Amino acid sequence: MDYLDEHGLPVYISDVMSRINEEKPQSIRGFMLDYFDAVSNGTNVLFRDFTYIKATPRNRISFAAQLASIVNSNPKDSYKPADYFHMIELISTGFPVEIVQRASDVTEYLLGLRDPRNQSEPAVALPKKSFLSYFKICFYYTEFLDLTEKILLSTSLDHFSHSKNSMASIILNSTDLTNLKCLFRSQLQDQLTTYSPSVKIPTTQTIHFCTERTFSGNQLMASSIAQSAKLITFEFIRNLCLIEINFGPK
Repeated sequence: MDYLDEHGLPVYISDVMSRINEEKPQSIRGFMLDYFDAVSNGTNVLFRDFTYIKATPRNRISFAAQLASIVNSNPKDSYKPADYFHMIELISTGFPVEIVQRASDVTEYLLGLRDPRNQSEPAVALPKKSFLSYFKICFYYTEFLDLTEKILLSTSLDHFSHSKNSMASIILNSTDLTNLKCLFRSQLQDQLTTYSPSVKIPTTQTIHFCTERTFSGNQLMASSIAQSAKLITFEFIRNLCLIEINFGPK
């Protein structure tokens, strides 16, 4: 990823030229100044489609900030996942509910608000400070986290193919977690050599920190292999949030 792509300049140039062609403003110079001023202050992502919102790292951070502004302007301290998604729909089009669901699931699990092994329980209200923090990470790193969960599922299936664990009930002890960590780290390194996400992945140091902390527990219980991969991903997100929550556009 070269410097111009890293900062999304080709995306913005293409978008502003397309809008100039559509809107035919009297002053092209003034239109471009207004456009890049909006990019600078983060309002360029308002009322845009998801393809544009996710197109650059700056856009993703800006959108998370705009959502936080809207949520925090409301008096309540907590909202249900559907409420957060509705607020997102007010300022965007085509935003995937799956990203909101992941952020909601992470918030519920890490705050102990709902047992992830019992999905029949009704959705609960989530504190906005916690939800917004996890949403920011889940959106910014959505492709990387998809890859992480995919690798965790693959390594878990490989590990449990040689295990005496019942497929209906998964109990990971410290030895299991250590073995999974080695498998996960190896596969992640292999995948990242050819991985080309639309935003930057975490630094090598950050990935190492998150991996070590994520697999440092003594036990993890899940109702299935797929759920064990999901819960480990949630722990990875928790640790990612610990050191990256204050990141933003430079």
